[in-house]
Amino acid sequence: MQDEFEEVTKKIRKMFNERGAKILEKAEASIKDEKIECAEAKGALIHFISYFRDVVRPSLLSLACEAVGGNPEATIQIGKSLVLLSGAFDVHDDIIDKTMDRGGETVVGKFGSDIALLAGDALIFKGLAELFEGLEQLNLPTDKKLAIVRTIKEKYFELGDAEALELKFRGRTDVTSEEYLRMVRKKAADVEAYMKVGAMLGGGRVREIQALGK
Repeated sequence: MQDEFEEVTKKIRKMFNERGAKILEKAEASIKDEKIECAEAKGALIHFISYFRDVVRPSLLSLACEAVGGNPEATIQIGKSLVLLSGAFDVHDDIIDKTMDRGGETVVGKFGSDIALLAGDALIFKGLAELFEGLEQLNLPTDKKLAIVRTIKEKYFELGDAEALELKFRGRTDVTSEEYLRMVRKKAADVEAYMKVGAMLGGGRVREIQALGK
């Protein structure tokens, strides 16, 4: 039984690494192509993408698309934009928490909070531009493209709300389990976005999109 479990685990890791890596590579290339005069700002973005190796979320986007009968290749451009937007949250979160090291220097640890803040801002604008370009390339009705944008906006706002709620827990010893779990659930909003958007890109029905989001 243990051998079977380990074999399945290896297969899942391999699949996630393959699918996620393809999208991460596109995001990395997109950042490196940007012409930025300030060496520190350019270095901060390249440094960030060198250690931000989250293959899980972009893989979920691909798998959700495939689960409803879509072509996972259709998720690459949109996945690239979501990686950049998620990265912006990650950089800004490190500034708030003063996280200098994650097994290696973070952007704020290596370049300071000012450059890190600007790098996070750049990732937001780059991610939004990539999202617009990706949607433009898709053969989808305008209402579906708008639904994808609204879903991304709604879920990332929810993630930001979770970060703000978490700040209010600092120094408190009376946080209830209900308060904490509500915040944790909101923190998973970006994962929900990846699943829903993947299903939408795959042409999923409303019931399927909602189920995968759950």
